[in-house]
Amino acid sequence: MGWCYSNAASPPAAGQALVRVTLRCMPAGKATGPDRDFQVLCRDICVKRFGGAWRPYRDTDGIDVPFHAAGTTWTYDVVLENDAGELLVAECKRWGHPVPQGEVGKLAHTIECLRKETGIGVSGIVFAKTDVQLGGLAHAWHEGIEVVISPESQPLPAFGLTVLKYDPERERRLHVFLECIVESITVTDHYEAVLIRADGSRE
Repeated sequence: MGWCYSNAASPPAAGQALVRVTLRCMPAGKATGPDRDFQVLCRDICVKRFGGAWRPYRDTDGIDVPFHAAGTTWTYDVVLENDAGELLVAECKRWGHPVPQGEVGKLAHTIECLRKETGIGVSGIVFAKTDVQLGGLAHAWHEGIEVVISPESQPLPAFGLTVLKYDPERERRLHVFLECIVESITVTDHYEAVLIRADGSRE
C-alpha cells in the first residue's frame, strides 16, 4: 500500500494562500484475467501436490494476500498455511521469458522479513511459465526456495510440472519431472521422479 500527493512545486511565500494537499491511499495491485487464472492454478497445484496439508491463508482465497513486514506491505501471489500456522508463499510469473535473478532475490528478501515479523516458518516457491535465469536458480537453491515450471491451463485434478534443481558443483540444471495422473491423492498414490543427467542418462 502506498501514498501519493499533489502540491505546489515550492512552498507558498508569505501572504500567499496555502495550496491544498490531497492524500489518497493506493490499494495493492491485484492480478486479473489470465494472470489471476495462473495464480489460482498454482495455488491448486500446491494444495493437491502436498496432499491437502496446506490450505488458503485464513479468511482469504489465498490469492494476492498482503502482509506488513519491515515497515511496508508486501503482497504475495499465493499464500497457504498449515495446521501449525506455518506459511507457504509463492510468486507466479506467467511471463514469456525467463524470470530474472532479481525477482528471486526480492522474494527471498521478503520471506526473511516475514519470518522476522511473524516469528513463524515461511517457505517459498517461484512458479514460472517458461524458465528462470541460472543466477536466479542458484540464488533460490541458496535460500531454500523451490523453482517450478508449470504450463498454463492445466486440467486439474491431473497436472504436470517441472521442478528445477541447481547443482552448485557443476553449475547446471537438473530437471525433475513430476506428473500427477490420479484424480485424488490417497496414501497409496505416489509421485515418480526422473533425474536426467547432462550426458542424457536417466535414473
